[in-house]
Amino acid sequence: MALLETQWIRVADALRRAVRLLSDFGLSGRTLTADSVILPIAYYLFSRNVGDNYLTATSMQLDREAIRTWVIRSLLKSGIWGSGLDTMLLALRSEIRENGAHGFPIEHVDAAMARLGKATRFEAAEIEELLSLRYGDRQTFVLLSLLYPGMDFRNTFHIDHIFPRDLFRKSALKKAGFPDDLLDSLIADCNMIPNLQLLEGPLNNEKRAKPPHTWMADYFPDHSAREIYGVRHDLGTLPEAVSDFPAFFVGRRDRMRTKLGILLDMNQALDNAPDELIT
Repeated sequence: MALLETQWIRVADALRRAVRLLSDFGLSGRTLTADSVILPIAYYLFSRNVGDNYLTATSMQLDREAIRTWVIRSLLKSGIWGSGLDTMLLALRSEIRENGAHGFPIEHVDAAMARLGKATRFEAAEIEELLSLRYGDRQTFVLLSLLYPGMDFRNTFHIDHIFPRDLFRKSALKKAGFPDDLLDSLIADCNMIPNLQLLEGPLNNEKRAKPPHTWMADYFPDHSAREIYGVRHDLGTLPEAVSDFPAFFVGRRDRMRTKLGILLDMNQALDNAPDELIT
């Protein structure tokens, strides 16, 4: 306690910077599913004795990205921040102390976690579980921020339904020509990850219940701007009518699966997965 007291100003500063860094990643009390992830980041910032400029300096961008990648993977992987937490935090402290003098030692940290049975490697079935996340699930924002980086998460982002929920009222679906036995599954699909995107708060408020094709044409009158936005968010060719939603949903889910396989280093596992998991 005496040692902590003598270092308290630096410790408090490191904790505050760790929280600000996570906030810059877009995480908040609502989307951060494990508060303990703050501790190894704060210890790393403390051990390197960085200042506030670490949060914005271009020279530290790759280091911040390494932390962001590790944080998101650990939050998405089930069981990382559960039992055995004290043992894992001690192991992470040791790896950071020994290997973190010049950058966040993500490979050493991952190896230490694997030795404790908390590897951040994802199996094919876990990829499918992630693709089944729904609107309102706490991990949904984390997954979307992994899939679609490059946004300034210091701004307020909403989780937006690409095809708005108003189009999935049973009466609207029947009018679009869908049979009664598909209505419940379509309503469920509307709230799943393949129909969700991150959209800045003001844009989401403006979009409201507009069909995506209409909103894109209104907001991006320039064709090339629409294409850039569509590629960035894996939208493919947006259909004009909700009757084509099932094909859009399957196509975007497949693109998401492929991207997750790359981001989570899952190519080998996906190659070996049963056909029903990848079709």
